[in-house]
Amino acid sequence: MRERREQLEAVDADVVEVVDDDPGWALARVAEAEGAQLVVQGGAVEGHLVLDVPTAGMRGLDLYVVAPSAGQIEPPAVAAGAGTHVRSAELPRARRVAGYIAAVVGIPLLTLVLAALRDSVHLSTVLLLYLAVTVAVTAVGGRGPGLVAAAGGFALGDYFFTRPYFQWVIDDPNVIIAMVVFAVVAATVSVLVDVAARRSAEAARARAEATALARLATAVLTSDQPVLRLLHDLCAVFDLDAVAILRRSDDGWAVEHAVGSPAPQRPADATDALAIGPHRYLALVGPRTPADDSRVLAAFTAQLALVIDRRAAGDPS
Repeated sequence: MRERREQLEAVDADVVEVVDDDPGWALARVAEAEGAQLVVQGGAVEGHLVLDVPTAGMRGLDLYVVAPSAGQIEPPAVAAGAGTHVRSAELPRARRVAGYIAAVVGIPLLTLVLAALRDSVHLSTVLLLYLAVTVAVTAVGGRGPGLVAAAGGFALGDYFFTRPYFQWVIDDPNVIIAMVVFAVVAATVSVLVDVAARRSAEAARARAEATALARLATAVLTSDQPVLRLLHDLCAVFDLDAVAILRRSDDGWAVEHAVGSPAPQRPADATDALAIGPHRYLALVGPRTPADDSRVLAAFTAQLALVIDRRAAGDPS
């Protein structure tokens, strides 16, 4: 073990020892809390940590193994999708689902209305209305639903509003140009609106992050019970059901502080658990914290560890 520690320290790697009933589970959370992108584990021998590849990939970590025989650091075969986590500004799943529903329902519904007015509506008007629906769908659900709406508008516009009707054929070159231009513009607008929506979401996340960090500083400076205040704020910021600080002793796990219900009694009861010092974990119950929020969660964890250390040292500030 000493040789492996020296190997890692030689390449400026941080060495963390984790003691837990499930060391791989605990190691993944410690690595996430520290912002690690690379985890080195010991071989599959007694006393060494085991962090399986699926867990590492789920937590956004590159997993490397110290081979017990050769004593070298080597990468294992990692399944597709496991590897370095990429920060994502993806829209919430509910919005994407709503966008697909709007595309699948909105374009055919608009087609039914316009088909009844086909003799009095020009093709350019039809394409502009399809384009408007495409923009609206993209604003709601992002690029994927927007492209579905654009494709639907192109196909239904061709079938119902170009001669010969009710055929996938266009006999007028000018109409062909108009349809192609519509498809290109609709796809381009979908991409641009999607980028704008993602940047708006990123800006909203940045504002929420700044607000959360400001609340964090206020809680530490002004509260008579900063630990409970931090736990209350943590629940509010991440919409959690319960939060608890757990301490491990010879008799098992003890709840030192808890907010919300049901309070976890051990790390295994939590949705997520992060180490906040020797033998202590911050246990979270509720929706799993998005990777984009890991920096704010790490700030809360660091402040909790600082407050607890100060209180243990007898400093009330």
